[in-house]
Amino acid sequence: MSARARSTFPARRLAAALCLLAAVVALAARTATAADVIPCPDDARACLLRTYYVAAKEVEWDYAPTGTNIFANTPIDDDDGSSVYTKQDTGRIGRKYKKAIYNQYTDASFKTQVPRDPGMGLLGPVLRAEVGNVLKIVFVNKASMPFSMHPHGVSYDKDNEGATAAPKPGCRRRGSLPGG
Repeated sequence: MSARARSTFPARRLAAALCLLAAVVALAARTATAADVIPCPDDARACLLRTYYVAAKEVEWDYAPTGTNIFANTPIDDDDGSSVYTKQDTGRIGRKYKKAIYNQYTDASFKTQVPRDPGMGLLGPVLRAEVGNVLKIVFVNKASMPFSMHPHGVSYDKDNEGATAAPKPGCRRRGSLPGG
């Protein structure tokens, strides 16, 4: 390596590092806009606000979708042990009944649903955040019964837990990940 090449080597490293830094900043700018950075609830730092739009809606759910007793490999309607529970009768809902499922939407219009992962079954959407982030969950109940939600691993106070009563008009519930 010539003396000139050795002298420009640190400058090239610096230029490469600056390009990498610019790419990381550009990526971060794409995922978090200025509107997404808010004051943290407990201190003066800035926190990233992650907003999710979730709605509960009712669907007709088939509790025995194959129609087969998979243990005995017989049709459910012909199986004396299973048919007691799967035929609609007095005190029995039958195979199909309404069930509330939770879906994620792209925005507050609740018109465009985020595709569901079929492997998640009945589970609602995964709400992703990091320690210190603030979650804003806009929840709409489109079902016929009172439903709410409880995101595990998120700390919130009594006023924001969503239990026992519907929120008062204009009430906003707020939670954040602990440890930030």
